[in-house]
Amino acid sequence: SANFRISKNPVCKNEVVTFTDSSIGNISAYAWDFGANASPATAVGKGPHNCVFSAGGTKTIKLTITTITGNLVKTKNLTVQ
Repeated sequence: SANFRISKNPVCKNEVVTFTDSSIGNISAYAWDFGANASPATAVGKGPHNCVFSAGGTKTIKLTITTITGNLVKTKNLTVQ
């Protein structure tokens, strides 16, 4: 199953937030989408990945993992103040 942890939620603009994979299974690929106003906007690999958001609001973070049975997706919301 796909899953990840967010180091801090909510987070302030321009503050570093870390996304850590906690998926279970035989995973061959990881694709992260941190969305608009994120630096970086995307990442690959297990991580952890550090990210900074330059604008406030609710951000939808998406992790897609690839397993032998196909792709699994997990999304979580992050509040940037």
